[in-house]
Amino acid sequence: MANQRRIHFHKESDQRRKQILDVVVEIAPEVTIHDGSAHVRRRQRDACLVRLVCDLAVSGAGMPVLEQDDSVLEADKKLLYRCVRDLGCHETLVYRHHRAHEEPLLALPDAIAWCWHRGGQWKKRVQPLVAAVEVV
Repeated sequence: MANQRRIHFHKESDQRRKQILDVVVEIAPEVTIHDGSAHVRRRQRDACLVRLVCDLAVSGAGMPVLEQDDSVLEADKKLLYRCVRDLGCHETLVYRHHRAHEEPLLALPDAIAWCWHRGGQWKKRVQPLVAAVEVV
């Protein structure tokens, strides 16, 4: 929208969410949901990041881009550094943190995660995109 730097799904109207989802479904990304709900809240992100790095190392992906959250940035960097070293993929897997307005494709996981968590009609709209749900 005019003067909008980024899409932040929870701030959009339902009509706008539907428009955005129409485009996301057309793009048809293959999505894996990493569910860290089995962990205490402060450990959920770490558990999901570890599994993400493991999955990416196996798949041969080269550069995951994560949305930058300054409150956990340093912890993320330490964890990711350790994971890529432990998995031996430090020469092939390079991760980046960007703000959402710097990388427009970060709107996709934001939208899909919001819908999945919200449930109901929203979850049904993104369910065909979800190839796997991994409980970490």
